Amino acid sequence: MSTLTVPWKLLSWRHEVPVRNRRWRAILDAALMAPAYARIRPNLEWARHLSPYRVAAGFVDPLPLPDLFANPALYRNPRAAAPKPAPFAAPWPGAVQGALALCPWFPVDADAGITHDPQWDAVQRTEPEVLAGPASALLSLASAMLERKLALPTLRWGVVGWSGPGRPMLDAASRAALWWAFQVPVAEQYRGFDGEILAENCEARDGWHIQEDTALWEAANGALPGPLRVTSLVNLRFPALRLECGIHGRLSTVRCECGRDTPRLLTS
Repeated sequence: MSTLTVPWKLLSWRHEVPVRNRRWRAILDAALMAPAYARIRPNLEWARHLSPYRVAAGFVDPLPLPDLFANPALYRNPRAAAPKPAPFAAPWPGAVQGALALCPWFPVDADAGITHDPQWDAVQRTEPEVLAGPASALLSLASAMLERKLALPTLRWGVVGWSGPGRPMLDAASRAALWWAFQVPVAEQYRGFDGEILAENCEARDGWHIQEDTALWEAANGALPGPLRVTSLVNLRFPALRLECGIHGRLSTVRCECGRDTPRLLTS
């Protein structure tokens, strides 16, 4: 009797889709608890019975980032538990020892060291092998190091910049400054309010790979550059649906030069 071999990608897809659907329903249930969405309760109850990829975008209006920041309590799910520590998640295989989180805005898991002091003296005492933090904190440290001609000799894996809704992304000049200061590869992750990774910069510098198990992304203008919107599938404390995160670009499903075939954000 012959054995039926199921491709790994099919097995992976069959596993990921139910997980994504469960998270989609959970985030809509969380939104039902937030005061801002009380008036569209029927829309949310309807949407939770459908796959996230079949839902018409018009089931809820996009949420401008300034509205969320001006009235966060309106978008807060009071029944949600405190966020669990987010994984450090260095993009380099093997970079699990000597990880240091610099000025994180979210709780980080216990496998990484944490410091809220972006000064060189405090950082070098921890002897980090890989360093991550918000772009502003990393650039402040890099500027001081370049000015005083300092180095972090134990840093051997790389530096990871954290951006996110309301937090600046690294531009070409910022990446160059980090390279000259740290002399290691520079990566970037786009993280949500609780530290969940929503997208990560491509190693081939060809856009951002979407984390489909944690985020739903949409482009306002489809294949044309325009505002990008995101819905975190795991942040049950602030279920911000279709959040206009302040970045522009388009979505691409073309296979990336780095070899990954996950959808990408091509920012402008």
